Amino acid sequence: MRLLLGLVTFCSLFYLSFLIAPYIVGPRSLPSEQQPSLAFPVLYQSETGYQVLFQRDPNTSLQLVVGRDLRGRLENNEGFELEQGGDGQWHLTYYADDYIHWSGYSVVNDEVKPNYYRINGAFVVMPVFGILGVMYLFGKMFWQWRQS
Repeated sequence: MRLLLGLVTFCSLFYLSFLIAPYIVGPRSLPSEQQPSLAFPVLYQSETGYQVLFQRDPNTSLQLVVGRDLRGRLENNEGFELEQGGDGQWHLTYYADDYIHWSGYSVVNDEVKPNYYRINGAFVVMPVFGILGVMYLFGKMFWQWRQS
């Protein structure tokens, strides 16, 4: 029974770390006057199809994608979802390898104005999982101390 309880606790902490990691580690919002950083994903369209780029000044042959909601696949089994929010903001979810990037931006005169950015992946989740594990051990020690 103890083994089953330990396994359920481990799985719960691991799942919880995936849920809360982007909110703890990644920034939630960006100042509107700030230019997108090199790690800010934006959806563009080229002659060959869609591309998600992480750059501030895009190539002039690429066009920002706005005006419609999209879902699609990219090269190397990557994917994206672009949705328009009620406030004129675009929400991009970019699935790359083992990472998920969420970005929100508005477009004014073909210029990207970032609103928020989050990322989730193994390098983000493992530290949070470790912190939750330490918190669990301290809670367990406190509970045992309290019982004695």
